Amino acid sequence: MEGVTPTAEPASTGERLSRAALWASIGAFTLLSLTVVIVIVWNALFNGAIWTGALGYVFDSMQYLAWVREGSDHFLSANLFDTAPLVRDYLNPGLIISSGLHRLGLSIPLAYAFWVPVGIAGLVVAVVKYAGEMLPKGWWRVAAIVLALTYKLPIKAILEGHVPKKSLDATTYAGFDAWPVYWSWGFSLTAVAVALLCFGLMRYDAVRSRGIRFSGSLSAIALFCSWLQPWQGATLLGVIIGGEIIGSLVLKGEDSAGLRGRMTLIGTTVLFGTAPLVYYSLLGKFDEAWRINGIQANNYVAGASWWTAFAILGPLVVGAAFALRFRPERFRDVAIRLWPVVAIVQLIVIDATQIGNTATHALKGITIPLAVLTVIGVGPWFAQVAGSKRLGKVGPALSAAVAVALIGLLTVPGAINQVRLQLDDMALEGRGGYSISKDDLRALNYIASSPHKGSVYANSLYGSMVPWRTDRATWVGHETWTPRFQGRSYFNEVALEGGLRTPTVGRGLTIAEVVRWTGAAFVLQDCYHSNNYLAKALAPITKTRKNFYCATVYEITPAPKAPAPPGIDRFHLNWTKRDG
Repeated sequence: MEGVTPTAEPASTGERLSRAALWASIGAFTLLSLTVVIVIVWNALFNGAIWTGALGYVFDSMQYLAWVREGSDHFLSANLFDTAPLVRDYLNPGLIISSGLHRLGLSIPLAYAFWVPVGIAGLVVAVVKYAGEMLPKGWWRVAAIVLALTYKLPIKAILEGHVPKKSLDATTYAGFDAWPVYWSWGFSLTAVAVALLCFGLMRYDAVRSRGIRFSGSLSAIALFCSWLQPWQGATLLGVIIGGEIIGSLVLKGEDSAGLRGRMTLIGTTVLFGTAPLVYYSLLGKFDEAWRINGIQANNYVAGASWWTAFAILGPLVVGAAFALRFRPERFRDVAIRLWPVVAIVQLIVIDATQIGNTATHALKGITIPLAVLTVIGVGPWFAQVAGSKRLGKVGPALSAAVAVALIGLLTVPGAINQVRLQLDDMALEGRGGYSISKDDLRALNYIASSPHKGSVYANSLYGSMVPWRTDRATWVGHETWTPRFQGRSYFNEVALEGGLRTPTVGRGLTIAEVVRWTGAAFVLQDCYHSNNYLAKALAPITKTRKNFYCATVYEITPAPKAPAPPGIDRFHLNWTKRDG
């Protein structure tokens, strides 16, 4: 480690203690990462809860499950969170593996949950190996690994009331994205992609040092990293290209001739890593569903800016800055310094140009280089305190106590706050979407088994479950994949609760007209919207009505899709040119 000379201590005792601390920190990270899974299993075993399939944020979980089902049935996936004509053009390597597991007999939720342990294990191995490349064995390496895996500030609690709501929302999302624990709460393929990013940088450094012109394993890593998470793939390529350019200028023994000699290695890596980025770019340009998704996703993080990363990562950025006083000696030293810069620049570019979407996703994995650089930067001061003759035997204890306190301050409050919020969201008495009543489940199963083809009209939460449970489209069901989601979601709540009867709201519009206009073949009245109004309002267009105690399914009499009813435009339920 540059500039750090850990204090000498008996090898057996020191190594044994640091190894125990490492395993304890990995265990804590794993336990935090499994929070959602543990609660789901507990509620199923001891509270009789019926799992919806959600592993984290419900709308996104339902989207992934829908893609798994689509891949199982059709190989390529379409957007089922709108009733527009289907375009099947999406293939994701991780999700298609889950689709294959489903075809082998695993349920769709379990086929997707397969990635939870894979993601946790892969990320832990990658971070431990990456830290091992940069730091010697012992406490400094343990400190870097702990910070890399668990750094989290309670940023929303800190900033709430002090910044505009849009900025607060974007910064909160960025805090989720940058916390590795959160990836296992429904986004395990992110953990896999970040692990590949780490392995990609290590592999490139290794083959580069041996003068190898082409590496199949490196090309595969670049391909799948970009395919799983384009933001991390772009970071990998940016660090490699930028690292080579900067390395030729600052590293001893490096020059432009050496750079030219590595052009084949650079070129093939970039070629494989760029292919998925081009694929996603084409999806966003030629598939209307992907284009609208990108616009709406960007709207959710519209408050992101250059300071977003510094707000959530400030202490690590400051600590990492002290590492800049040491001159890079190898390519890996350049790469680790460049990684956070590339990620933050990517966030700024996406936010400014709208090329790509969800700018805050660029920060996934950024705590890894920042944590290592922080230890490199501030470690020498702790070593000096520990080895101070003036402090004597107190020095090592003081150094360790301050280090533990600082690491605890940068990890524990944020973790406690986020776990508390997640547990509140998963409360059985709430409507978080992690459990479903047996009556609502029976209603969804009835729709799934019906030979009558067509889409479903439901509220947004139950609409999100429709695609993967029934293999049907839903008029509303996902925040970014449903056009004008906010408007449709609110409108559906009002319509299902009978609000259109109010003259000042409906202004003569009926829910029967709306259902005809959407072309829905079924209306799902879930238990939260149980009332007598809907049966009367839908009677003119109902073919059959099936009751499941508190849930009801209305099968709509087949008819050509009706034109837009008078006055519907004032609700802004369809995507228009002014939306983008």
